[in-house]
Amino acid sequence: MEYRFKPLAIIDGLKWQLLSNDVVGVSVATSGSSIILETSGGTPLTLQSYAANVEYGIKVW
Repeated sequence: MEYRFKPLAIIDGLKWQLLSNDVVGVSVATSGSSIILETSGGTPLTLQSYAANVEYGIKVW
């Protein structure tokens, strides 16, 4: 699965999830000016920083 987004501002707490019924498979969010992967253990893993008005893509294999 792949999707793209272009945030108009730095927004803390945006979240995208890939679900199977109510079970979260993948959870990607923003924290400050970073895009993070929320791991099953609850530890956030920073993927990269992001900026307003720039398009980003996420690919889940």
